[in-house]
Amino acid sequence: MIATAIAVAVWVAQVPVPGGIDSVAAATDAARIDARRTFATSAAATAAWTRLERVRAPLLESDDPRCAAWLADAAEDAITLGLSVDACGVTTIVGIPTAAQRERSTALLRDALTWTRAAERSARAAMSAGTATPELTARLDSVELAQRIPLIRACAAVLAGWCGALPEADAPAIIESAALRLSAMRGGLSGNARTLADACCGLGLTRIGRHAEADAVLGPLAANPAAEPALRLLAIAALSENAAPNASSRRRALDSLRARYGASLDDDSRLLLGDLDFRLARSAAADATSTVTPGTSGPAPAWRGWLDAVAATPPTRRAAVRAAALARIAQHAGSMDDPVVRVARALAASGSSEGRSAGTALLRGALADPALEAGVRTLAMLELGRAELLLGHPAEGAAALLEFAQAYPSEPVSRHAIDAAVAAARGTGDSVLFARVLATAVARFPDHPDHAAWRVEQSALVLSSDTAVETRESPARRAAIALDGLDRADRSGVTDIALRADLAIAAADALNDEVRADAALEALDRARPLPGTALPEAVRQRMLEERIRALVLATRSIEMDRTVADAAAVDANSTADAAARVLRRMSAADLGSVAAAAVDEQQIARIARLADATMHIAPPTPERDEILARAFVVARMHDSAQAAARRAIAARGERADLTLALAESLWGIGGDAALTEAFVLYERVARTVREESPAWWLCQARRLQILDRVNRSTEAIAPKVARLKAMDPALGGPAFAASMLEVAARHE
Repeated sequence: MIATAIAVAVWVAQVPVPGGIDSVAAATDAARIDARRTFATSAAATAAWTRLERVRAPLLESDDPRCAAWLADAAEDAITLGLSVDACGVTTIVGIPTAAQRERSTALLRDALTWTRAAERSARAAMSAGTATPELTARLDSVELAQRIPLIRACAAVLAGWCGALPEADAPAIIESAALRLSAMRGGLSGNARTLADACCGLGLTRIGRHAEADAVLGPLAANPAAEPALRLLAIAALSENAAPNASSRRRALDSLRARYGASLDDDSRLLLGDLDFRLARSAAADATSTVTPGTSGPAPAWRGWLDAVAATPPTRRAAVRAAALARIAQHAGSMDDPVVRVARALAASGSSEGRSAGTALLRGALADPALEAGVRTLAMLELGRAELLLGHPAEGAAALLEFAQAYPSEPVSRHAIDAAVAAARGTGDSVLFARVLATAVARFPDHPDHAAWRVEQSALVLSSDTAVETRESPARRAAIALDGLDRADRSGVTDIALRADLAIAAADALNDEVRADAALEALDRARPLPGTALPEAVRQRMLEERIRALVLATRSIEMDRTVADAAAVDANSTADAAARVLRRMSAADLGSVAAAAVDEQQIARIARLADATMHIAPPTPERDEILARAFVVARMHDSAQAAARRAIAARGERADLTLALAESLWGIGGDAALTEAFVLYERVARTVREESPAWWLCQARRLQILDRVNRSTEAIAPKVARLKAMDPALGGPAFAASMLEVAARHE
């Protein structure tokens, strides 16, 4: 229960509860642990850091003999945690910082220097006054004064010099003193302290002109893939500065360093090196001492480093990194004018409703330039299609997205592009365009979940080529069309098993939507492949999904069904995956929305049966655990939900949706230990999801319910509900309002 009390205290008051300096120190320790977590957004990291600063403030003003250690903690956190918020520290040194990032870095480093000086004074005063215990005195003497405070002060001084936070006249002497101190200390350090000391020592030696010594320190750090990415970036930046006296030569050195180490860096780090490359390119353009090596073709464009970062990114993340790189180009290009810069500016313009029309015209013009970089052309084509759709031009948007999907079918985003192209073309009334889009969709995307539906629409176009298929109507209408197609296929003697399967899937999908499960099963049985024939894998999987869905709706045994059992005997994992896809369709991904909705006991029973069957068909995988964790919560199978959520988090990280599933499972299990952990998890999720979203309101309600259930800090419940009611008089909706008002009424 100690953990619950600490967490509750920090949440309710945002400052530690009265009870002496020890409670303040305990709350600060908890806030430090929380601030060291990996956050999904900069806003969440900033909030955790701000809370830590607020909670620890009384410690830094106290006359307790431990104050020296607390001041040293604050200084250490400033350079290890504070500078990592919004990557302000490494961006100020390596990249192109915003004014806010530069100001934050400068303030943090100046605070760190102030706190280390105050820590030294406090330690000496405590030892001189004899107010410290013998154990504390020994620590102050042998650890704080001898090692930690000097290390933190020297690191802060070097970083402050690189960030421009030192007085210009004093900076060289301060950096030299710090670098020499670090050079003497680093041999006796280990772990993270050694890595930080190496980085700052190398930076300091670079600035005082001892390049060979700096290279010897920084080279191993830059090459170490296990080191903190920010420290590796600092090492690479310093190594490029060491390499030559002028900007163009430093840029060539940076190219070599990026080629050597870039593959082991993350996306953000590679983009920051692109920032540095851009800065060096601009400096070289204005530097009279920068020269072009004879026989070379001249300097690469200033934006080259950003596009190199895109090229090094895995395909699944390339679109997002490419967009970030082009946004940087548009922001910093200035007077530059070339095809890439024109596309970047056009994308920036088309991103706003006011400039979308002009930006779309600019995109068309830029795409007509044959000199445009291939990687940039990819994003320009995709964004052109999106912009045309947003402008209300479905035919033009569908044509542009079709061209993109035809040119780049291996791009992961092509699946979304062809989705949008099909939807846009379907509504134009242009059967020729719709036929072109469907032909590409069916031919090039056979593993797409909608492949079977596209084939049905393509078949309908063939049967009635003079009219385009309209947007899907009611389930009854869709079922009638598909069943009529099956009847015509029977009358005409059509033997194409894939075509018959497409029609059966379309019929079963519609019949399942109407909860006519027995009719859906009959339709699927009409398309069973003949002996010696086999369906395409994607079509077979869709048939299996609709069969499993129908079995659930008909309350029949899934595992005992002959077709499902035969499929599981051949490939249990793919059969379990098919069941999981049905489960994902039946159970909402957002548990906040589930909690806010009316209870449907029949649907809960269906989800429980399907989730349990999915677990029995094959051992769980991380992909299925993501679905199962949420489904088991919906099905109120809390022990199973907890196990699936913990497995999913271990494999996928602390995503908000998975963390919320774990918290809900612990809430359902109950008991002091489970509720203690759940309280912390709800607080964590509330800081990462969008404020006032259903998930956010669920977290608020659960935290109040936990306080009520464990009978802790109950005097804070009613005021908290009042504050939430001031934000939204409806308290997030009837379900959340009822639970919060109920617990508030008990403690008014």
